[in-house]
This record gives sequence, structure tokens and C-alpha cells, in this order.
Amino acid sequence: MAAEQQQQQARCTRSVVPPSSRVAIIGGGISGLAAAKQLAAHDPVVFEATPSVGGVWKHCVYRSTRLQTPRPDYEFSDYSWANRDDPTFPTHAEIVDYLEGYADRFDLWRYIMFGAKVVGVKFLGGAAAGFTELWSGTGEPLQGRPMWEIGVATGGPDDDNNVQWHKFEFVVMCTGKYGDVPRMPVFPQGKGLDVFKGQVMHSLDYCKLTEEETVKLMKGKKVVVVGYKKSAIDLALECAQANQGSEGGEACTMLVRTLHWVVPSYSIWGLPFFLFYSTRLAQFLYERPNQGMLRSMLCRLMTPLVCTLLSPS
Repeated sequence: MAAEQQQQQARCTRSVVPPSSRVAIIGGGISGLAAAKQLAAHDPVVFEATPSVGGVWKHCVYRSTRLQTPRPDYEFSDYSWANRDDPTFPTHAEIVDYLEGYADRFDLWRYIMFGAKVVGVKFLGGAAAGFTELWSGTGEPLQGRPMWEIGVATGGPDDDNNVQWHKFEFVVMCTGKYGDVPRMPVFPQGKGLDVFKGQVMHSLDYCKLTEEETVKLMKGKKVVVVGYKKSAIDLALECAQANQGSEGGEACTMLVRTLHWVVPSYSIWGLPFFLFYSTRLAQFLYERPNQGMLRSMLCRLMTPLVCTLLSPS
């Protein structure tokens, strides 16, 4: 961790909040970096609670975690993969390297404050209270006066007492959909964790373990993985790797509540799959509120395609 912090500091990261900064960006993942690049003219401040960029690709991954789409389908439009012709799916380490290269390319490090955990956001008042398509009612996102106050803790990951408040005209939330608080299911009394004799762990807690700790945890254990999304499949794979061919190895069982159809990545009807879902064509597959008549007609015409692609049978 110390070496990682030194490397970030060598890239001239931001250490203090300038008094004249107008834009705050919360989160240094993919969205935070893209927002910093687009708002560079306003000298934004990117608050990142951890010592590195990358978001979930840095802090919520396992040994086996890889990108589930081909390289060319997961890149910034203005920054391509150096090895985008490589047919393999990138590892999480490769993705972090790619994002760091993006920050190098557009000189984004100077906007980022590491170890800066946002613990509060207050609205100070103004026209933006009724946030509309016209921003604050005038068509301009920045009005020349502070409208938001952000509380930032920099004393450490668990130190929320030493909070400094900074004012901004505009705030961009780039915290993503995956939080740091595990969401555990609630069971009836006598049918949950209070009677279960084994160990229960959320995937967010599992990803914080070292490689040695994960192998020790899985090896020789009878494991049940609840769920069937990306995290569940990665965990099942790591369980199989830890127990494959080992003495006393046990099977891994996955509990799936809703049936999912695993879509092939190579082709649909002879066409690359990304043509249907990784391009702007996908915008016409589903109806949206307040869409026009032409768009509604296109969605209706696309209904057979959606049913064919998503039907598990």
C-alpha cells in the first residue's frame, strides 16, 4: 500500500482543495475519470476515498475476476486499448492499468485527491433545487456562486471525525452502483444466521482477503453461493479451483432464484453480439418515458428481437 501511495504522489496528485475550485467530482472510478476529463476546463476536484483509481476494478474483485466483454467493447472512445486485438478477456489488473493510462494520457492526476472520503453533501440553496434539463433554469451549469457544501474526511478510512467542509457550484456523483456496505438478506427468526453453524460471508468482505486467505477459506469446504451474477460466478470458480483434485475437496452449489440465459459473446444469427447491445441500437430495444411516436414504433418493431435474444428457452 505504501508503494502504491508513493506511485500516485509521483504523478502529482492534488493534496489540497483550491479555494477557487467550482466543480467537485465524488469517486475516482471509470465515471469519475471521464467526468474529470470532460470538466478539465473548470479545474475540478476529484474526491477518492481510497489510495488509487479504478473503483470496483481495484477494490471489489477476486483473483479470477475478468471483464465479461471483449476489449474493444469496453474502452473510452478517445483512448483505445494498446492491445485491443488480443482476443482474451482482460483481467481486473489489466483494466486498472488501462484506467491509469487514461489518467496519464489526459493529465487527470492533478485533479484527484486520494484518501479523501466524502461523508456529507449539503445543498446551500439556489435555483438548482428543481434541477431540470436546463440545469439551474438559465441553461448554464455554473452560476458563479457556491450552491453545495461537501464534507471530506482525510484522517483515515475509519476517521469521520476530522471533517473539512468545502463549497462548490456543481457536484458530480460518480460513486457507482456498488457500495461498500454489504447487503445481507433478512431471515425469519430461527431460520437464518442465528441457527446456521457454518461461516457466512458477503462477497464485498471476500474481495478484501488476500489470495492465501481465499484459498484457505475455500479449500476443503462445502460452499453454497447465493446468486448468479458476476460476483457469484467468480466465487464459484474460485471455490472449484481451491477444491479441484484436493483431498477432502467438496462441491460448490449455486442457488439461483431467477433463471438467466447466458448469452454467447461471439455471434447472434452470424452477427457479432455487440451490434445488438453494445451500440446505440440498444436504445431502441426498450421503451422510455416521454418518448416520441417514432421511437415507440421502433420499440414495437424490435419486440420480436428482444424476445428471441432474452428468452431462456
